[in-house]
Amino acid sequence: MLQVQSLGVEVGGRQIVDDISFTIMPRDKVGLVGRNGAGKTTAIRSIMGFRKVVYGAISFQERTLIGLRPFQIARLGIG
Repeated sequence: MLQVQSLGVEVGGRQIVDDISFTIMPRDKVGLVGRNGAGKTTAIRSIMGFRKVVYGAISFQERTLIGLRPFQIARLGIG
């Protein structure tokens, strides 16, 4: 299970992602939709460890992803 709770991400000093939360259960199929510039790519990059999270929590199978490097997150099965 992937859980994102109250995620906040800044890029270049600008708040791009502000307080998003969701849970994805095993075998779920989901899509992330929104207008151009809404923060879809930034949210995904944050989950994968490529963007620093300003606030909130990301966990996968009860393990926090905050602070892990991208290759460590990929080894958990997220890509």
